Amino acid sequence: MTTIPAASASDNHTVIIYFYGSCPTCAHYTQDLAQAFHSVGITNVVTIDYSKNTTALNALSNLRIEFDIPQEFFRSATTIVDGKYVFEGYFPANLMVRFVVSNPNLERVVAVEGIRSDTYRLYKDKVTYECKTSQEISGCLSSHSVLGSSSIWALVLVAGFLDGLNPCAFSVLVYLVGVFALYRSRKEILGMGVVYVLSTYLVYLAIGLGLAQVIKLSGFLEIAAKTFGAIAIGLGILNIVGAVSGRLSKFSPRMSQRLFIPVASQFSSSWVQKSYIGAALLFGGAIAAIEFPCTGGIYLAVIGMLSTQKVSLTLLLYLLGYNLMFIMPLVILLVLLCGIVSIPSLKRVLEGKQASARLVMRFVSGLIMLVLGVSLFLVI
Repeated sequence: MTTIPAASASDNHTVIIYFYGSCPTCAHYTQDLAQAFHSVGITNVVTIDYSKNTTALNALSNLRIEFDIPQEFFRSATTIVDGKYVFEGYFPANLMVRFVVSNPNLERVVAVEGIRSDTYRLYKDKVTYECKTSQEISGCLSSHSVLGSSSIWALVLVAGFLDGLNPCAFSVLVYLVGVFALYRSRKEILGMGVVYVLSTYLVYLAIGLGLAQVIKLSGFLEIAAKTFGAIAIGLGILNIVGAVSGRLSKFSPRMSQRLFIPVASQFSSSWVQKSYIGAALLFGGAIAAIEFPCTGGIYLAVIGMLSTQKVSLTLLLYLLGYNLMFIMPLVILLVLLCGIVSIPSLKRVLEGKQASARLVMRFVSGLIMLVLGVSLFLVI
């Protein structure tokens, strides 16, 4: 049942409703919305059919440009209140009216009808927020204020770096440098490592973009995001339990040895001698895909959080930044390995510390997955 606030002296607002007159549903929605505003004392309501009015259509287009509204949000009915609040589509009348009557001291708001009838979306600072219709607009904005653009960037970059501190990713690079050390100079090892890290970056970026696109095309943003959150929570718990107990269960995330060993066995001396750059490129891409179940817990949580961002360019920039930070630990490790590869004594010391370091990194990774997974349920 639609709840409209009691009538009040609110006739200091101006409402303009643009609608496509050839659409019967648009016309009915426009009439109902105008009546809802009249019921609370807002009588300065203008309805404009832009289907045969070029001037009105141009005015609406200019306003959308001014508000930087993505084209995918354009709907056949658009409501503008006081020149600063824009509501696209069949936005719930009761929510809109309550928001206007409450006289929020906000400079600008862009709201869009939801994918489902019980949701709506808010667009702020090039970020899209999914909200429940049971939540007021101001309340939804407040709950998401902690995840503004700068906060999201900080979260993405830090999570990417911490995800890169992963025993799976480290162990493969150590193996790779060990193989190359038998046949190549330190300079060539560095060149190989750069190609390997670049290959890893591109494959992980492609995985992230692919998963985000699948979520967007599915139309179930909230469900998919929370599913990723649940997976992240599960993987986080398994990692923490495994690190604390000092051993991994058969369900713990790890790299598949059945897939890794055949690929690694093909990475023989003949490959290295013929084309070490090509070998590093292929090996890096193959192993990045194989190790995703081991390293992908944090990535899944971040993708779930970013999947609600409807602007493709913004999502791409976030994933570019995440994956850049993901490879930073590998770059640091590569430089260190190139420095110690010719020092056997230091190499033996590091090998002796691998087990304890692996447990610490697994515990930290698990904790991050758990926090991000829980955060998905709180903010989505």
